[in-house]
Amino acid sequence: MSKHLVFIHIPKTAGTSFRKAAEQYYGKEHIFYDYSPSSSETSPEIVEKIYNDDDLYAFSLTFKDHMHTFLAGHFPVAKYYSLFDTQNVISFVRNPVAQVISHFNHYATYHNYTKSIEEFILEPRFQNIQSRLLLHKPLGLFGFLGITEQYEDSIALFNAAYGTDFVYLHNNKKQEGTLSAENLDRDLLTKIEDLNKKDIVLYDAVCRQFETRKKLHRQNQPYTYGFIQNVTDTTLKGCAFQAHCDDAVEIEIYHHDQCIAEVKAKDYRPGLLNQGVPRRGFIGFEYDFGKTEMDVNDIRVVVKQTGQVIL
Repeated sequence: MSKHLVFIHIPKTAGTSFRKAAEQYYGKEHIFYDYSPSSSETSPEIVEKIYNDDDLYAFSLTFKDHMHTFLAGHFPVAKYYSLFDTQNVISFVRNPVAQVISHFNHYATYHNYTKSIEEFILEPRFQNIQSRLLLHKPLGLFGFLGITEQYEDSIALFNAAYGTDFVYLHNNKKQEGTLSAENLDRDLLTKIEDLNKKDIVLYDAVCRQFETRKKLHRQNQPYTYGFIQNVTDTTLKGCAFQAHCDDAVEIEIYHHDQCIAEVKAKDYRPGLLNQGVPRRGFIGFEYDFGKTEMDVNDIRVVVKQTGQVIL
């Protein structure tokens, strides 16, 4: 399903603007939505195949037969990722404090939520939403992760990566009378941070990844997907690949500033096949440090072609 995209729409991360841009580009008739079985926005085919029949394979055939191009909704990434090439799994993330406050405003405005924000942030269902929806897929295997605070740059980078022409839209603007971080005291903001530590770790990692991707784009260099699967004081194991390229990625392993090894990402990783990785899973690399024990904090894994650091 290499031509199809799946968009994990995390609430209050500019996802509505992004999906509206997708509607303009692809045409609404070529888009499926999954916003729960009770939502009026959810496509009838998804209600039938997913929620009534619980048949993911049957839905995949429907998706192909109808030539739908884009699937979006408030669902965890693991729900549909086995149907898509890993490069075609996309999402946006947002500063967690801003996301929580905006989510509260949305619930108070549209869902008749009458409790205070102090009560809202204590409910587990509203905590760490971003990391929960993106769980079970390594960040290095997502096709694209945009940043709400850099939405215009994100659209430009997305278009460059996918050869699309999504327009820059800004739906769901902040309404008068709603809360913002400037309205809240420091203790409450700190409490939000403490309750959403997983989202903060996620957001920081995605921001680093995004800056790397922007830099490579400016240099007209390819972005390398991949991640370190395991590293100990004696061994290192990871995977790497590039879009639209069937060659094994060349990897350099550094200890401090010294390159101690060069390997190719060509080992078989059958456990990643359900993620839709390319090269039939032959994307892995591994290195044994031998008898010399290494401090993992002193190890860097770098793409030889571009200098990109694999996180």
